[in-house]
Amino acid sequence: MSGRTAPTITPLATDSSAFGLGMTSRAHPILAASNNPKRLRLLKTLWLGGLTLWGMAFQTGAVSGSRPSEDYYAYRSQSGDSLASVANRFGVAKNEIWDTGGLHLSDRGFLAPGLTLSIPRRLRNLTNETHLLPDSEFIRSQTSVKFDVDNYILGKRGFLLHYRDEEGRSGAEIISKLARDNSVNPRLLLSLLEYTSGWVTEPAPSPQTLDYPMNFRDVYHRGLYSQMMLAVDYLERGYYGWRDAKILSLYFNGGENIRLAPDLNAGTVAVMYYFSKITGTSAEWSAALWKFLDLHSQLFGDPRLSPAEPLYSGEVYQPYLILPFSLRQSWCFSYGPHGAWDSKGPAAALDFAPPQDEYSGPLTRMILASAPGCVVRSEKNMVVLDLDCDGLEQTGWNLTFYHLAEEGRARENSRVSQGQKIGYASCEGGLCSGIHVHMARKYNGEWMLAGGPIPFVLSGWRLAAYEPEDAAEGWRYFRGGRAVVASIDCDFENMIYR
Repeated sequence: MSGRTAPTITPLATDSSAFGLGMTSRAHPILAASNNPKRLRLLKTLWLGGLTLWGMAFQTGAVSGSRPSEDYYAYRSQSGDSLASVANRFGVAKNEIWDTGGLHLSDRGFLAPGLTLSIPRRLRNLTNETHLLPDSEFIRSQTSVKFDVDNYILGKRGFLLHYRDEEGRSGAEIISKLARDNSVNPRLLLSLLEYTSGWVTEPAPSPQTLDYPMNFRDVYHRGLYSQMMLAVDYLERGYYGWRDAKILSLYFNGGENIRLAPDLNAGTVAVMYYFSKITGTSAEWSAALWKFLDLHSQLFGDPRLSPAEPLYSGEVYQPYLILPFSLRQSWCFSYGPHGAWDSKGPAAALDFAPPQDEYSGPLTRMILASAPGCVVRSEKNMVVLDLDCDGLEQTGWNLTFYHLAEEGRARENSRVSQGQKIGYASCEGGLCSGIHVHMARKYNGEWMLAGGPIPFVLSGWRLAAYEPEDAAEGWRYFRGGRAVVASIDCDFENMIYR
């Protein structure tokens, strides 16, 4: 079932390949047999040089084929859209977008999903607009709650079932940890592993895959965990890069580049981006992308038939959060936004550190709960606080605190009130240059970008770019008339207090 053998289709020219410049793709075999007309409609057959291609339009985000005129898109807003991100993806100014129903479009927060927006058509030569993977199937969302990684691997009885790394971790433990820590859907990780090396279903995969199961030939990243982490980095770069509209095109090693259709969703862009990094040309990319989607559907069923969409509505507000330290203390806003879990991950995290000249040893700087909630995870220098206390990281608001000392950490399943101690700041866990606490937010399983449409507000301090046109100027926390700059040099300019 591995995807290592290339599909036997005639490649199109690179300027008109499937998912290339405006062309549609070959049929997805699982979807072609679908009898669900509400979800899928089969577009007309295209005859290109004797090769018949079929296109699928998944009716979720884009209003495909229903433009009000040749000069305008009729775009249906999606979960996670903001006015700024939509404008950047379509290459227009924010004031050129209007809601056909007459609704005022706010420049703050998310747009409500399902709005029909009229947007000038400025872009040409785009990828296909088909939605391939719902956001909820990329994110470790509520669709993954009942999925049991151990039982699934046991049922497939492939090489992964008996794998152990140097630390003694099983294949199931590694996949579960990667999914949990990075908040990526474990089904997606298993499909990518199967596609690349066959480890999920093949008892005796090629010996060449044993050190490099994801085929990243890097001697410093041998073994399943390190290899999968490289894959996760690419996936998250595509997903969150589309969320904040910083990734707008795909680039290939041969020099080709393709502008992404502006009405794609983040989950689709994530897999598109990933495969653009492991293939050489747009033709190879298109073939690999569809072969992977075929495989993913064979393993888990078509992900598009029952997505938990929208991942979140437009009415998303951060609950009131306090800075995670005492009223009597001033800390340094030392770093951020930066990676939520991995340093290359989505920029959802902020760091706060006590002034070093005031630090008097371990277990002296308490970290307090920024909101009332329940400790859903407490392990290895980390506490995850579930604000709706349903016991799930995949739903509602969750706060992650990292670099907490092992001693004195809040127990799992305990309930805490706002301002209650959950641990002590330390330099334990991961790369660390000094005692501090690392803090990040998730909503419905998705990391909330610290500088995104839902601002990271703590004790009334609002995070914002000091000079949006010049990212090199860094980030500031603003409250009243005072601005606090992020800096590892702890001095008066970056001292923050409740």
